[in-house]
Amino acid sequence: MAKYVLLLLLMSGAICPAYAACASSTMESGAVQASWYGPGFHDKTMASGKRFSQNNAAIVAHPFLPLGSMVCITNIENGKSIYAWVMDRGPYRLDGKKVELDVSKAAAQKLGFIHQGLTRTTILLVWAPGLNLD
Repeated sequence: MAKYVLLLLLMSGAICPAYAACASSTMESGAVQASWYGPGFHDKTMASGKRFSQNNAAIVAHPFLPLGSMVCITNIENGKSIYAWVMDRGPYRLDGKKVELDVSKAAAQKLGFIHQGLTRTTILLVWAPGLNLD
């Protein structure tokens, strides 16, 4: 039952209570550069087949994590964290900057980097399709 309550909280884009809340993850990245995407992609179809909403803090794009994976993303610069679902592929940067994660505009606001545009983050894999949590 607790697993399902946790999933409901995470689906809503709930903020992680603390970095330690994600510590039981199965995989943690090193520091990765993250950016955000929003207005130009709002209401477009994502790789998952769902429509993108820049106002949904629970949506991220990653180049290879399985679609439908749940991750906890922590902004290294300020310690703010969120749970989100990998629902899209990307990021696709044309300016040559190495960016490994795109988050929605709402997620960038919760993570505290909306004005900077880029930040350093860690990604903790909480759940992936086919991963047995029992």
